[in-house]
Amino acid sequence: MNINTHIRDESIREIGSIQNIGYLLAVRIITGVTTRLQIVSCSSNINAKFFSNVTDINDVLDKDVNEVFDCNTAAILSNLILRFQAKLSAHKDGFNIVKQFTKFNISETSTNIVLDNLAFTCAIVDCSNEGVLLLEFEEVMLDEKSSILQSGEILSRIRAAGDIAAVTGTFLDAIMDIMKDFDRGMVYRFEPDCSGNVIHEIIRDPAVVPHSYLNLRFPESDIPPIMRRLYVKCGMRFIYDVNGQDSKIISKSYSERIDLSMSSFRSSHPCHLQYLANMGVVASLSIPIIIDDRLWGIYALHSHSKPSKPTIEQRIMLEMLASMSSFRINIFEVDSYTCVKNELAMIMKFLHTFNHVSEFLSNHVDSLLHLLGCHFIGFIEGDHSLVGQLYDDMIMFGDTTIAPTRY
Repeated sequence: MNINTHIRDESIREIGSIQNIGYLLAVRIITGVTTRLQIVSCSSNINAKFFSNVTDINDVLDKDVNEVFDCNTAAILSNLILRFQAKLSAHKDGFNIVKQFTKFNISETSTNIVLDNLAFTCAIVDCSNEGVLLLEFEEVMLDEKSSILQSGEILSRIRAAGDIAAVTGTFLDAIMDIMKDFDRGMVYRFEPDCSGNVIHEIIRDPAVVPHSYLNLRFPESDIPPIMRRLYVKCGMRFIYDVNGQDSKIISKSYSERIDLSMSSFRSSHPCHLQYLANMGVVASLSIPIIIDDRLWGIYALHSHSKPSKPTIEQRIMLEMLASMSSFRINIFEVDSYTCVKNELAMIMKFLHTFNHVSEFLSNHVDSLLHLLGCHFIGFIEGDHSLVGQLYDDMIMFGDTTIAPTRY
């Protein structure tokens, strides 16, 4: 049995820890005469030096944002949180705003020197806990720049792709060019029964990744329903280090478990980590292909040699490009569906020219098999209540070796 099938909804949403790649605060907005921004939970990896007015991380809990950060940082965060809350309120019955970003420097009050020569990107993340928003802090090198020109070049290649295979292949090639630490890249496409096929694969070094997954079909349980829903809702997912030590979410007086569904840093379920470890995976990056709010497939990258984490700029860039690839895939699917529908309509016009349906099928079986994407057509006439009789009376077209039997 696939160990991923043991993963439950609440065990993902309320997992209680984040990957040790950033810092998380859960802030509750308390409205009244004045609005308070109370820190109700935080990740255990936050160092007291992160704040200006505390020496013990436990002193942060239940305090207001402006009590623990320096004035400039507190003002930036307060403004960001309140603007995000306003947007959520304005769109609560419509468009769902998930995240909002800003970049700033956190400095020591006394010296005004950026900590360890690092800036911080802060993402405000929606949360199902009432009145609570998540703040994800990520250290960013000051000279780090987003690859706008690189994005433009990839966009032009995606637009020029002539079919679905070219779109997905082009995007995967581009990801592997950007994310040099990953050893294997795959395009994983879902079938109607929720199983998945690897339709495109790149292996950087066969010595590191000796086994190919190309054209292999994985069962529905490979990606459980809860994980599919989170891909549609949250977008990109990455695991920095399968064997890494996570940071627990700690609280003082706040009794509710924090919903981390939307957190980029959210820890993975132990069952999924074991599943990846069994495959020899050290780090992973998954970018969903969403079409009409449906999970069409996934761009999956695996590192078998070392931990790897995409920067926030890379993550935003890849999600934007993935949206364009999804748009192009949808166009080709709609065009294909329209063509099939029109060709079937043309063929069905000949039905009345035959004395019997079986004659029609015999004359047009090759075209029908191609248009319907199947290998076998069975025709049964009349009302059959006995299974054995049903199979005995079936008129078969196409590959009869795969036809059903009475057994």
